[in-house]
Amino acid sequence: MGLRTILERMLKSPVARGRAVPEEWWDDVPVDIQTRVFAAAPEQRPLELNRIASEAAATIANGLTSDTRDVLADERRMGAGFDRRLHRRWAPAFDAYRLAITVDREVGVRARDRYAEALGDDPRFSAIVSLHARSCLTSREILSLISHGYGKGAEARWRTLHELAVTAIVLREASGEISQRYLEHASIRHAKDAEDFQAKAQRMGEEPLDAATLEALRQTRVKLLDKWGARFDRDNGWAAPLFGHPPTFTELEKRAELDHLRPYYNLGLHQIHAGARGAQLALFERGGQQMIQTGPGNTGFAEIAHASLISMTNITVSLLLLPKSPSYMAVVLTGALRELVRRAGDLFGEIELKIRAEEEALYPPEVDTSAASYP
Repeated sequence: MGLRTILERMLKSPVARGRAVPEEWWDDVPVDIQTRVFAAAPEQRPLELNRIASEAAATIANGLTSDTRDVLADERRMGAGFDRRLHRRWAPAFDAYRLAITVDREVGVRARDRYAEALGDDPRFSAIVSLHARSCLTSREILSLISHGYGKGAEARWRTLHELAVTAIVLREASGEISQRYLEHASIRHAKDAEDFQAKAQRMGEEPLDAATLEALRQTRVKLLDKWGARFDRDNGWAAPLFGHPPTFTELEKRAELDHLRPYYNLGLHQIHAGARGAQLALFERGGQQMIQTGPGNTGFAEIAHASLISMTNITVSLLLLPKSPSYMAVVLTGALRELVRRAGDLFGEIELKIRAEEEALYPPEVDTSAASYP
């Protein structure tokens, strides 16, 4: 319902009551505003009320903007204090996480450079290098979230990292043709995205794509469907030859033998979507009072941090072990990466348990403090 429709309803006069506006609509509305509205002709009153409301809204926004520093002072103070306390307790684990993903990145870059000559024409190499680059970024995003207490946001980003790991493993173990299909499937998605954009551009206030650009994308899509078949047009259609049909992600997950991580994946899903389960997971109790988490927490991210490191390392190992006969050093580095992940996971677990024990000493055992946050 548009604002004008709402305003018109507010000003609609029920004949039986003999008044221009129902009494309940004027609760707390200043008399001078009522006077200004009713001084206008009846058909102009919705516009006048809208104009007055817009003026008032602009005045409030201008005042808040000019006093930004004062308005945000308490928020900044609480945030800075929270971050200091969080890092004081979690610094060893955060450093272990950072070390692991830094080594993952460096190993991946070295493997890319070392394998480029021998595997440069292998679509698997191109695909997994791309996945590894994305995983480096995603793992750092997760570190940023957990290092500021946003465990639930980290769960959502880990969902992406898990998908990258599943895809990397499936591609490494399949033929080069599957990786070629995977790389070319980007054009299918691009064409579909363009069609969606074109249909909604005007409503978004955006400039529509020019006809030549849109037609080129459509023609590329047609050529790919001629090349790979109609099933290629579906989500995960690139993997259809492995299953006899375009698979679900669950099927890809099982093929990669990572389906045991599905419970964590579900948590990430709930943090992304608007289902009631996600809202339920945001609830916690403190002092016998139920609250909804609206800020960072000091626990609740040890498991997802460990899972993130496992996923990141799975992708790096997929790149390291891509050659048919991996080098001795590749095997050694694989073991070293997994050991770094194990140590980091142990640190996260130890610190999480210690903080929880301290909180249980402050609050009754039946009170859940796992999502504690400042207001």
